[in-house]
Amino acid sequence: MFHSTCLRTRFAEPGIWAHFARTLETTVMRSCYARTVHEALGNLRQWSRADRELIQRALERLYETHGHVRMEELAAHCGLSLRQFERRFKRRMGLAPKVFARLLRFEAARDALLQGQEADAIRFGYQDQAHLIREFSFWSGMTPGAFVERARQRAAQTQRPQRQHTFIALFLV
Repeated sequence: MFHSTCLRTRFAEPGIWAHFARTLETTVMRSCYARTVHEALGNLRQWSRADRELIQRALERLYETHGHVRMEELAAHCGLSLRQFERRFKRRMGLAPKVFARLLRFEAARDALLQGQEADAIRFGYQDQAHLIREFSFWSGMTPGAFVERARQRAAQTQRPQRQHTFIALFLV
């Protein structure tokens, strides 16, 4: 499988190849994400009702707060001890709830930057700007400033509007 960095270095030439590389990179990244979600939720029918309700409650709270919630509070919201909550969440979702929360905080900051807003650390649940930059670099491989610059360059290179993809919301019932 190609890595997105390989795609950029191999195909990122001006013109049609740059557009092709961006499209292929996006497709590969979405495919990897879809496979991960599919694997994590693949055994949904085998989940107990209690596990489905637990994950539903946890995800609702995580999305409401954009990941800015203490794990102790989230465990209490789900009616479990912290250790039991972490263990059950990780068993069903494939990653720890704290990691999931970190990813949601990053996505909120990234979306704000893409909309032209400032990435204020406190607003997104970080202690200070250094923590925001460290987390942003961890998830995206670049600082927020570099990310904004790259987004501007890509927007300038794009000559025609890109097709918007529709995603189906996933609900646990």
